[in-house]
Amino acid sequence: MKLAIPHPAPLSTILGAIFFLSGLASPWAEARDTATNGEGTRRFRLQLTGQKDFSGTTVLIDGIDVVLVARRDGVLQLPMEDNGETLPLAPGRYRAQAHLKTRSQGIDFSVDEAAPDTIVLPVAERRSEEIRTKKLDSVQVTSDHRQESVSRNAILASEARLMPGTGGDPVKAIMNFPGVVPQNFGSQQLIVRGGDNADNVFLLDGIRIGSAFHDIGFYSVFHPASLESVDFYPGAFPTRYGNAIGGIIDLKGRAGGESRKVDMEIDANLASAALFLSVPLGPRVRLSLGGRRTYYEFYLGLIRGIQIPELATIKEALTAFDAVPFFYDYGIRLEWNPNPRHRLLLLASGAQDKMTVQSDRFPDISSNGNSNFNLSWETEKTWNAQGLMWEYRGGKFESRATVWHYDYTNNNNFMTVPLNTSKPDLWGASLLQSLRVARSFRLEYGADLLYESFPFSISEMSNGGRAGFNFSLIVSGRGPDIQADKYISRNFTNLRRSLTPFFEGEVALGKFTLNLGLRALWNLSTAAVDLDPRVLLRFAPHRDWEAWARWGLYSQLPDPMQATDLYGDALLPARRSQQAVLGGKWSPRWFELKTELYWKDLQRLSTGNPTWDGFFATGADNPRFIPEGQGRSYGLEVLLRQKPGTRLSGWVAYTLSRSERTRFTNVLNVMTSSNLFINDGLVSTNWSQDWAAYAQDVTHTLTLAANYDLVPKRFRIGSRLVFSTGKPYTARIVTNAGATLYLVDGPWLAERYPFRFTLDLRLEVFFKLFGGEGSVYLDCWNVQFPFRENVQSYVFTPTGLTPDMIGKPAEKKSIGDLPILPLLGVMWKY
Repeated sequence: MKLAIPHPAPLSTILGAIFFLSGLASPWAEARDTATNGEGTRRFRLQLTGQKDFSGTTVLIDGIDVVLVARRDGVLQLPMEDNGETLPLAPGRYRAQAHLKTRSQGIDFSVDEAAPDTIVLPVAERRSEEIRTKKLDSVQVTSDHRQESVSRNAILASEARLMPGTGGDPVKAIMNFPGVVPQNFGSQQLIVRGGDNADNVFLLDGIRIGSAFHDIGFYSVFHPASLESVDFYPGAFPTRYGNAIGGIIDLKGRAGGESRKVDMEIDANLASAALFLSVPLGPRVRLSLGGRRTYYEFYLGLIRGIQIPELATIKEALTAFDAVPFFYDYGIRLEWNPNPRHRLLLLASGAQDKMTVQSDRFPDISSNGNSNFNLSWETEKTWNAQGLMWEYRGGKFESRATVWHYDYTNNNNFMTVPLNTSKPDLWGASLLQSLRVARSFRLEYGADLLYESFPFSISEMSNGGRAGFNFSLIVSGRGPDIQADKYISRNFTNLRRSLTPFFEGEVALGKFTLNLGLRALWNLSTAAVDLDPRVLLRFAPHRDWEAWARWGLYSQLPDPMQATDLYGDALLPARRSQQAVLGGKWSPRWFELKTELYWKDLQRLSTGNPTWDGFFATGADNPRFIPEGQGRSYGLEVLLRQKPGTRLSGWVAYTLSRSERTRFTNVLNVMTSSNLFINDGLVSTNWSQDWAAYAQDVTHTLTLAANYDLVPKRFRIGSRLVFSTGKPYTARIVTNAGATLYLVDGPWLAERYPFRFTLDLRLEVFFKLFGGEGSVYLDCWNVQFPFRENVQSYVFTPTGLTPDMIGKPAEKKSIGDLPILPLLGVMWKY
């Protein structure tokens, strides 16, 4: 794996080398100091004494905020980790809250240089009674820094995999958190707090991942067993996270630790098969491999080969419209822990999605389905990421340095014509350092360096002397147009470099915590600088509840394809959002209630230029895209969540929101969905911006997700119910030009789709086989389909128009979700 940045600017290379090498040097110097004064962390074994049976006892250690479970012999461990019997602790005093079956008891203990390897925590005797052995099915781990509770929802991968409707994919569980707009079934768009899918950033152990979901197959690109936890920030995230105006999805990989155990997991269902293998290569080295592959093409070939009269119609349809979806993904993780303070991590991950469509009898829409033509379409997307991360965790000093590479290829071919090809190539380096000067004061600083190469080619069609995409080719599929048009390929490459230093200071003032931060986005390619100040005030009068307020500015570079003179404007500024949240959390013994009020203002969004006069028109005077788009959203989010320790687990999430965007309008109300504001070839200059509902605006969203162990360790049942009000859409209105009747757009996004109601169920039966544990599961999606079909969109019918319909919406036909999808599978792990 090459880690050298290919042909970056000298300034980028020098700055990257300086802050990366400083990250490597600083902790080694600090380590020598802490080794002499006893400030470094050590791993301790914790044990409870004072009772005959500790089964079902949980312990929360304040100061590191981690939940542990006691075994029958009193040893504490993280139930989701094989090596969870030891815990890294820095010198200091800790408060442990032991939750027994009938009461809670607080225990104080100290850690110093002379502490033994095993710390004994005595608890009071319980009443003599029969206690059934109980194993936690989930455990919630929060961060070392309490300020991260602001706008953050975390879930362990082991808990997220159990959620119905996810197919066992922990990354898809974030779509059930507050603030996320429900999408049509099968959509992998992540719309958060009035933003767009491109506004979000995915991270895997600090390494940026451009695409976290397959386009087909309803899965993420990560093997479930390779992930430890998922942290989701819908907004107002800490300063150290990358430039984004939407949300942050921070994925933590499964830690290797010191376990000598070989882990293996096999998961096969009706959609795909997945394999995960983790093996120790030494006392402190572990290699993990994971991958998944679909076999849809096997089903299609099987159906075509079966000679059953009842399947004749299905076989004919598959022959006339031959669609073959395919995907795979892989992940490699090599972790080395030379000592408890240092960790070196090497990652490689990738995926491919491919769809091929062939048809010799595809209906011609322009002829209302009375004729057919040959169709050939192929799309292929492939991405690969590699990263190297080094981490140091001392007593008062923490440091993490990362270098990574990400490449992505997107090819689309239609009727043997290469419509577009893009091959983004990104190189990055980052440094994060945290210093706790005193118990009440902490500093955090670092920088991110990004080098981006974006080669892109697109086919332009020329017809009748006018250059541009022939959209009628796709809409009507008329064969003569295909033969008559000329194809011109345009190629360009956008090179972009950016540097983002950041600084954050946090001071504790009694029960108050004040956090001030600043992040600067410096676009080295355009010399533009954006400063993003942020402030947080947190009030925690009691360990069970807290309140907070945060305000900040957030910047993100524009789409690289739009930021070119050939296709857009090379001087497009960074998109920007202003965000404010006011929230609180109440966390008693068995549940957690969290609520946030948020406000979000979007500025400098790239939008179509209303005076732009043609495809591929170049020049800074009249670019295709201009930074005049605006947006705003506000709402209320509530999350009620069951804590681990009972047979019932799950949450209730509710979101009340309102989202709006600006759009260009003129006196003639001429507007098309492709942002081409041209009327009979004449460009209007009388434009104004008006506020309207955002296309992804959903007022109410209610999600209920729960799992219940009917028979512990034997049979589990789960369900997920999602209710949401409809999104807005633009109706088609009947109008006339003389004696001709036709359809035009009505009031922009003035209508609403019906409300959505989705129900998913999951049944799981557990078994033991060959020394391992497994389960047979049935994950049923869209169970509500027999009695309610959710509407995805409408098709307005231009046939049968009569003069009495002028000025009224045309007749429409709904396109619904897919029917019930039963995902039957078996999982076994050793």
